Amino acid sequence: MSGLLLDACRMFWIAHYANLWVYPVLQVLHWTERVLFLVTCWLLMFACYFVGELLTSVLWREYHPLYRCLFCCTALLSVSACCHMLI
Repeated sequence: MSGLLLDACRMFWIAHYANLWVYPVLQVLHWTERVLFLVTCWLLMFACYFVGELLTSVLWREYHPLYRCLFCCTALLSVSACCHMLI
């Protein structure tokens, strides 16, 4: 999250001091539309990330024993103990 905020600050800093927008579409938008556009892009990025995590957990849990091991262990057992039990 802090990376996104830092990137947005850098983008607005470049626009302010160099009068050059990193993304040309932002040049034609009003400042409220710019904020709405960036927030929408960030939400879309987070949605894609979480869908990717969900797909990875569904697909790889079935096929990869180490991935299955990491998600099936309880808090009381170490990862090596769980993996040893699978072998």
